[in-house]
Amino acid sequence: MNFKDFFQSFWGGVITVGLLGGLIILFINLVRAPKGPMVEFSIEGPQTVRSGETNIFKLLITNNSRTPLNNAEIELKLPEGVSVEDLAQENQTTINYFLGEIEARKQTEKTINLLITGLPKTSKIIEAVLRYRSGSVTATFEIPTKISVGIQESAFVLNIDVPKEIFTGQLVPLDIRWENQTNNTFDNVFLKAEWPTGFIFQEANPPTIPESLNNTWLLGNISPQSSGKIQVKSLITGQPGEMKKITLTLETKLNNKDYPLAQKATFITLTNNPLEVLTLINNELNYNADLGETLNVVLTFKNNYSSALRNLVVKTTLNGDALDYSSLKAPKAVYNTRLHSLVWDGLKVNEIYSLTPGETSSLTFSINLKQNWPMSSETQKNPVIEIRTEVQSSNIPENIQISELPKAISISNVKINTEAQISIESYFKEITTTLFNKGKLPLRVGEPTEFTIHWKLTNSYNTINNVIVKTSLPLWVEFTTLVAGNYQNAPKYDPSTRQIIWQLPSVPAGAGYLTEAPELVFQIRVTPTANFVNQPIPLIEKTILTARDSFTSKEIIQEYPAVMSDRLTDKSVSYLETIVQP
Repeated sequence: MNFKDFFQSFWGGVITVGLLGGLIILFINLVRAPKGPMVEFSIEGPQTVRSGETNIFKLLITNNSRTPLNNAEIELKLPEGVSVEDLAQENQTTINYFLGEIEARKQTEKTINLLITGLPKTSKIIEAVLRYRSGSVTATFEIPTKISVGIQESAFVLNIDVPKEIFTGQLVPLDIRWENQTNNTFDNVFLKAEWPTGFIFQEANPPTIPESLNNTWLLGNISPQSSGKIQVKSLITGQPGEMKKITLTLETKLNNKDYPLAQKATFITLTNNPLEVLTLINNELNYNADLGETLNVVLTFKNNYSSALRNLVVKTTLNGDALDYSSLKAPKAVYNTRLHSLVWDGLKVNEIYSLTPGETSSLTFSINLKQNWPMSSETQKNPVIEIRTEVQSSNIPENIQISELPKAISISNVKINTEAQISIESYFKEITTTLFNKGKLPLRVGEPTEFTIHWKLTNSYNTINNVIVKTSLPLWVEFTTLVAGNYQNAPKYDPSTRQIIWQLPSVPAGAGYLTEAPELVFQIRVTPTANFVNQPIPLIEKTILTARDSFTSKEIIQEYPAVMSDRLTDKSVSYLETIVQP
């Protein structure tokens, strides 16, 4: 039976009618299936909120079609800092709500309470997806939506009270106050402070948590409408007129993540301290030192109060592993070997027994840096010697409205320069496997012999930048262009100047000590001339290393003598073989 006869038969007619009926049903369902605005999905809620408050949001679904929606489900996606109140798992970022069937021509909604935390002037984007099936259609439809919520301010009050006038190096009381203005309880709340440079923490009530750097308090559980206070005492050093910024952040910790509840920044301006202290090291305010140097320290004090200061006590604390404490010389001071501190007491030292208004006095001491301080640890990178001096009077000057004893502080840091060096080696029998020197020894006039020169660059404490190593080749020497080693950047040869130049953008601290040293091996060919008969001959001229210490900004310039044929590193060559023969 052919194809045409089959469709004219009884069973062919049945199949044809069935196919037509199925197509009609499918067409009707497709026409009745909601499209576009037939099903609407949106999130309704406030566009601006206060951090720490709970707000009501509604997930609205409107079925405008004549067909019910089946297996309707909402997937809610929450950004960091937004959580559903009373949810068992507070760190859930994706939450599913099963709604089941939504009748035709009906609207339904899901109400959720969202706790939103974050910093002011930031926003959170809340996203949701509605999924459903329509009628007998097996396909799943999706409608996404989202809402942007701006955080206008915090529902917490966070303030810091500071004195109107802050002297440099003077003890400063700070009062930190917080208040929960919401009806919510917050668990695991911390207060963190970001102190400015020159801030020297003294004490706090309540104390900071032990593992913090004197900048974090555990407030624990905060109940609705509760408040608290933290008192801090500190010293702040800096230049008169300098502005310092203190930033406080109130955070709640959920599942090892910190979510900000409030933040407050305060600016303070330093003024001249009537009790001045100045530290000079080798006659400089900012000094960078080399190993083996002597630090001659002069501490100068001046009383700018309108009445005398009596019985001053001066304490200087030294901190630095590169210091040779056995070399310390400090006349009239009491030295504590455990704390590395020097104390001068005005009752025993005439220079600080009394300072009349406008009077200046000085104390001195000296200490050496170690001659040798091998680079053996990452902790030695960017080394600094700290000299911290505190001076305090035993009396409050007359007619001065202050409650604390006059006090001043000076902190001086001595940066240690890096030690960068080039080791230069020379071989006839090359020790590397990639280069082979040709020629014969002893050296003879007019006969070429090849040698290899090794430049190995070591660098100790600080990264060096703009590194250049160069040498010039004598007229009887040529560069074969063959190189080897861990050279990073290949050397360049300038025929007009006969210079070989090896340039590196930087060499890290610890190169040759903690990590592999950069090394360049290059081959030269020497053809002795008659004027060197019975003499050694220069293989390369002097080597020059230039670089810049990235930590101390010191310009490094080092010169190394010419490499002579009779001073090879290669000990397999005898002295007579290095002397030019006719």
